[in-house]
Amino acid sequence: MFVYQGKLNFLQWAQDEPFVIVLPTGVVRPGDNAYISSQWTETLNRRKNINFFEALVVDKVTKTEDGGDSFQLASTHYKWDITAGPSYEKLNVSMSNLAGERKKMDIDRVYHTKGPASKESSYIWTGYLKWQQTAAANQEPVTVIVPEGLGADKPALALWQWTKASNGKQRVPYVLNGIQKVPSSTNGTNGNSQHSNGTKKETQTSRQAVQFNFEDDSYHLACSWDRNAEKKLDVRMKEVKATQTFNVGPFDLQAIITPHSHDLDPPEIPLPPAKLEVRYPQAKPALDRLQKPMPFPRTLVDTLTFSASFIDHAGYLAKYAVEKYNILDSKVHIQDKELDERNKKIHELANKIKGLNIDVQVGKDKSVELEQKLVAEKESAKAERAELRVRIENLLSSISEDAKSDAQERQRYHELENYLKEERELNSRIQEKLIKTELELADAGAENKSLSGRLSSLNTNNLGLQHDLDVVREEAKELQKKTANAEDQVVRLKEELDAKSQALDASERKLKSTKDEAADNMKKKREEIEALDKLYDYYRHEYNKLEQLNNPTNQTQGVASSN
Repeated sequence: MFVYQGKLNFLQWAQDEPFVIVLPTGVVRPGDNAYISSQWTETLNRRKNINFFEALVVDKVTKTEDGGDSFQLASTHYKWDITAGPSYEKLNVSMSNLAGERKKMDIDRVYHTKGPASKESSYIWTGYLKWQQTAAANQEPVTVIVPEGLGADKPALALWQWTKASNGKQRVPYVLNGIQKVPSSTNGTNGNSQHSNGTKKETQTSRQAVQFNFEDDSYHLACSWDRNAEKKLDVRMKEVKATQTFNVGPFDLQAIITPHSHDLDPPEIPLPPAKLEVRYPQAKPALDRLQKPMPFPRTLVDTLTFSASFIDHAGYLAKYAVEKYNILDSKVHIQDKELDERNKKIHELANKIKGLNIDVQVGKDKSVELEQKLVAEKESAKAERAELRVRIENLLSSISEDAKSDAQERQRYHELENYLKEERELNSRIQEKLIKTELELADAGAENKSLSGRLSSLNTNNLGLQHDLDVVREEAKELQKKTANAEDQVVRLKEELDAKSQALDASERKLKSTKDEAADNMKKKREEIEALDKLYDYYRHEYNKLEQLNNPTNQTQGVASSN
């Protein structure tokens, strides 16, 4: 059962009135009953605040796009076109009259049956509530519903509207949703409060007088119904925290809803919509049909009992097979995981080998490059050595020629020195002769007069000698100049010889350094080549080991594939 509560507003006839709709079967089907309870603010004949209760039939049921239902409830003067969502949590109501005037409103669900649908009859009473305590209700319509039958621990509802709530708000809907309790003070069969719920159900429905209480956190209702007393429900009401009770009844019985008893299938409890994955059935039977006599029971129940036993046995076999499959599947997954790990390791090692091969190839290329560079350096060193050798030979030849030239110069120098020496000796002799002549002239001065003739000849001789002396002096000066030039040339030749000797020493040192550097480079290249050879041998050894490991891995893969 679904119970909805909201507000009824329709032109001037219903203004902010309480509105209750009851769907006894929950999700509706064509032909189901539905109940509407409310109040007219004013009727056509100008009567004020008149309750009305309608028992209507569900008609024109169609499915909506979202999976809900659309249906219609119609009375003599009014129609209610109602749309419910897939879960029926809210109703969208469109009310219209014969003149085509229409008003839309929404009402919310305040109760729905939980668990299997009850097989007990449901009851609906309506009346007026007068209450002047913490909250006030001035002749407000009230609806009492027992949705799952009479008896202890079964639900009970009371729905009304406060004219003024305790918080001061006006026209506030209220729902008292409680559980029935059977008073322990009752006599006779109704006093079997220690019995099971089933006993209480039977007791409550079998007696003519029925009593039950229900409450929430705020209000308590004590109800008494005598089946023979014009179907009236006597109700006393109090606040939970108060002790004084007030009579607010009686209420009129409007409907006794009896569940379908002629249906083969039990009543359904609507469930919220859910998305499911669907598949087509097998086009052909998976198992062969048996075409031979079999011990079928005669009755439907016995056949279902035998079928259930066979299904249980098939379930046992299926469970055993599933467990066995799960064990094998887990083993296969473990082996697959190990295989994946091994393949991963193999892949990593292969990548490592690939990288090492690349490194080896790079080392080989580098070795070839170094060898080419070494050959080029050898050729360059050889060319430099040949060039140095040529330069040394040129220097040696130049030094040899310079030495020869120096020997000639030294010989000429010695000749000049001898010549100068002879000239100095000659000059010395001439000087001595001159001095001697001057002395003789001085001695002959006295004899000048007597020896004037001799003096004239001597003067002539002296002039000749003087001329010879000047010539000798000029020659001595020339010899001195030549000697100075020869000495300068000797110094210059010595400086050139020293410079060439230093250049030769530098060339020899450079040649030695080049030889040493070439030897060091050759040694380093040989060491690098030896290291690359060792690295290549190590990677080749590791690669062979990986190849040996790969063979048993392939065998393992074969075993896993066969499993």
